[in-house]
Amino acid sequence: MYPNVRFKFGKNWNNYSSKIDQSKLHKAIISLKKLLPSEIDFTKKSFLDIGCGSGIHAISAKKLGFKTVCCTDYDIESVNTSKNNAKKFEYEINVFQDDILNSNINDKFDLVYSWGVLHHTGNMKKAITNIKKFVMPKGHLIIAIYRKTYFCPFWKKIKFFYCRTNNINKFILEKLFYSILIIRHVVTLNFSIFVKVERGMNLFYDSVDWLGGYPYESATKKEIIDMVGTEFSLINSYNSKSGYGFFGTGCAEYIFRKK
Repeated sequence: MYPNVRFKFGKNWNNYSSKIDQSKLHKAIISLKKLLPSEIDFTKKSFLDIGCGSGIHAISAKKLGFKTVCCTDYDIESVNTSKNNAKKFEYEINVFQDDILNSNINDKFDLVYSWGVLHHTGNMKKAITNIKKFVMPKGHLIIAIYRKTYFCPFWKKIKFFYCRTNNINKFILEKLFYSILIIRHVVTLNFSIFVKVERGMNLFYDSVDWLGGYPYESATKKEIIDMVGTEFSLINSYNSKSGYGFFGTGCAEYIFRKK
């Protein structure tokens, strides 16, 4: 890994933030609720979001009724964006800057959540080891990690180049990749992608996030289970089957319970 090469996730989330409205928040709530174990009484539980981005999922957790919600991000621009969005939707959320590889968090939480973040830290294994420490006994850990595919080495080089190159080349790559995605979805008649129901997101900002997402790692289902370790039980997973990844790879979602 190259420690000084890092995509500006916070800038992308801030640009996307103006698009967040009640409709997108509702979609984010649906996506989050799908991952939450049905037996949880939210009103008695604490929620920690590691790598909060725009803050939309921490806000979703608060709207679902979690007693306390905290969220952190490595990028100060994401922290500020999350604070602004929490204020916009009038929810009380504790938002602060933190590095999961060298965390200052001492508390434990009933549910710890990190969607599409740990594979961008530069040391995914250490990040997973650290995040486990925040989960209470009998608590839950929900993480989403890029699926490992044949084209992961190719995309790692593209992402590295994107983060190192000038703004003109970034602009060209963004428009090119976004256009390729549109053509792909039109050809396959997948028009639903243009409203991007999942997680309240947006196709263009998703494509920029994917294109620039460096540091970058990916993992198989077995590798994730091994990293999380035997003190946790996998109770459910989604989209964990590996593929070719020519157009990039999505995240596999894993729901663990601490023994």
